Amino acid sequence: MASMDVNITRSSDVYDFSDSKYLFKPYNKPISELIRDYLPLLDEHLHQCISIPGTEEPGYSGVYRNKIFSNGLKKTLTPYLTTYHEFFKNAVDLFKDKPCLAGRKYDYVAKNSANEYSSKSFKEIDEMKSTYGSGILYLLQKNPYKNNEKFESHRKIDNHIRDYETYDTSNHSFVACIYSANRPEWLLSDLMCSSYSITNTALYDTLGPDTSEYILHNTQSPVIITSKNHIASIVQLKKNAPKELEHVIQIICLDPLDLKNETPLSSEDQSLVRLCKEFNIELCDLNYTINLGASFPTPELPPTPNSLFTISFTSGTTGSKPKGVLLTHSIAAAAITSNFITLPKIKDIKTFAFLPLAHIFERLNCAYGVSQGACMGFPQICGTPLTLIEDLKIFKPHSMSNVPRIFTKYEAAIKAQTIDHPTSSVTRAVYRKVLNKKMKWQEAHDGADGRHPLYDSLFLDNIRKELK
Repeated sequence: MASMDVNITRSSDVYDFSDSKYLFKPYNKPISELIRDYLPLLDEHLHQCISIPGTEEPGYSGVYRNKIFSNGLKKTLTPYLTTYHEFFKNAVDLFKDKPCLAGRKYDYVAKNSANEYSSKSFKEIDEMKSTYGSGILYLLQKNPYKNNEKFESHRKIDNHIRDYETYDTSNHSFVACIYSANRPEWLLSDLMCSSYSITNTALYDTLGPDTSEYILHNTQSPVIITSKNHIASIVQLKKNAPKELEHVIQIICLDPLDLKNETPLSSEDQSLVRLCKEFNIELCDLNYTINLGASFPTPELPPTPNSLFTISFTSGTTGSKPKGVLLTHSIAAAAITSNFITLPKIKDIKTFAFLPLAHIFERLNCAYGVSQGACMGFPQICGTPLTLIEDLKIFKPHSMSNVPRIFTKYEAAIKAQTIDHPTSSVTRAVYRKVLNKKMKWQEAHDGADGRHPLYDSLFLDNIRKELK
């Protein structure tokens, strides 16, 4: 307890223990130094909480809050980091030339991925999202199918530059819908929406056509950002519900479209453009949109903390229809702040984004990742859980979030080489002894990692190498 008091005293000129919503006091150190020197919080600061007086109710306990910050909830680190946009701009300033988003280049004709990951820097992504945002606003403003008299979301397109600073949960921007598997362009689109105060939402394959139509209809989304494999199904949705989805007038394809007869894919791509036009949808690819934005630039339109960051739809398991959860930029900043406060820092960290970005957990993992300067890696185009190991061996991330069934498969593969070896009883016995010893050492005290130079080098390092 004494050491905790000493640590608090040393930090009393840095942390704000009042009811302020900011973790740090106004301080003459750069935010990069505050994060480096004072985050994450020490375990003894994180793991103690107290009941707030006066919050008890019959049948319920009091509200518990972190002990050293018991006077008020902390929403963000400083007054200068109150939105996702501000966190990313801060990262660009700190890490401008370091890799930001990484993927395996895909040959759309040969249908295969490069054998290495290539990345774009924070500075490059920052520039791309600006030209991307400029391009998407230009396309929507000039869209021939826009009907301001009929659709509020279409009126919001033309009024976006005028009104963006006033947006909140009750009056938000038009909604951009993202429908794609995880890829660098997904996160680029999310960053673009953030920097231009465009609220977004997401579709994913397991929703089914009825739920997808429901989300598009309820958000009145005029633009869908998607991969090429989903374009025909989106058009089919509008064909089946022309009145309900009349407001859908623009598709941005994340994959390149060949409209100049340069590849064998040109005929298919031109057919998609014609199909979209038949149902009053303009189809452009991401490259065209970015180039258009470079020719017709619009300065970034930064959100406020009250701006609606995203509408995250539930899976609908508690009712017949999914429910849209409204998440502001203030909430996004609080989630990023929580990770800064609790997670250890790793220099030049690489994080792999495999959980579907349509789910808010992975969205905020990525938001924190880019905010702390991580290089975010993504699965190969047309990847599956079966190709995940190949991606991981090439990218070599420090961290990855995933669902239990994926980790269970890895566990089974490792056990088959060790404690459940199918043919060698000696191998089974040796590894059981080694792992039991290591688990006992790991249980010795908080923070123990169970490492042992001899056991690790003789028995476990070769398994780690096979996974790399």
